[in-house]
Amino acid sequence: MKILAIDTAADVGSVAFLEDHHLQAEYRIRQKRIQSKKLVPVIQSLLADLEWKFSDLSGVAAAIGPGSFTGLRIGLSVAKGIAFAGNLPFTSVVSLDALALPFSGTGGLVCAMIRFRKQDYYLAVYKSNGSQMERVSEYEVLYLDELNDFLPDGTILTGDFSEEEMSRLKGFIRKEVELAPPVCRSSSALYVGLLGIENLRLGKIEDLDRVVPFYLKDFPVKTRGKIV
Repeated sequence: MKILAIDTAADVGSVAFLEDHHLQAEYRIRQKRIQSKKLVPVIQSLLADLEWKFSDLSGVAAAIGPGSFTGLRIGLSVAKGIAFAGNLPFTSVVSLDALALPFSGTGGLVCAMIRFRKQDYYLAVYKSNGSQMERVSEYEVLYLDELNDFLPDGTILTGDFSEEEMSRLKGFIRKEVELAPPVCRSSSALYVGLLGIENLRLGKIEDLDRVVPFYLKDFPVKTRGKIV
């Protein structure tokens, strides 16, 4: 199975092509407002480098959020356009799920975080379940002050943040938490693609006319329960 995966939920925009569970090519760039100019040319360039055609693809996967309002609209529009033009099945992946995936096999709890506003965060907590990550919380929008009530001790924090911001978060949280290594924290279309392949194999195909970004913006900013 050959698929195209797109992730524009965070500051790092990325595109990846996978064959089954193997990465064949990936492009990442950390530059705001670049996705609208670069996304389609990068996809075309990587296809040419791989000597693939759109007709070789078995499907398209894209991160639908939560994350950047503008980035998600751009990435989703491009992904849906390619799927429509090529009559390809399309599947969506929640951005937080993709952020947590690199920690499968760790055996512990992982909190994936994406900044919503200056001191608000989209987040969810996951537990390693063999080669997969099982989500053990709701998708939340929480203010910085609420993290201490929400996070269990021993949680690994991951998110596409600078070392300075991650250290500041750890300093604010009174629970025993760890910071994920920087190499594991970047948003990546690779992980969107890996989850997308599983979705397609399970028949989780989206209706292109109905799929929309998952903003979580209508959720009240409040704690909905501590994880036990």
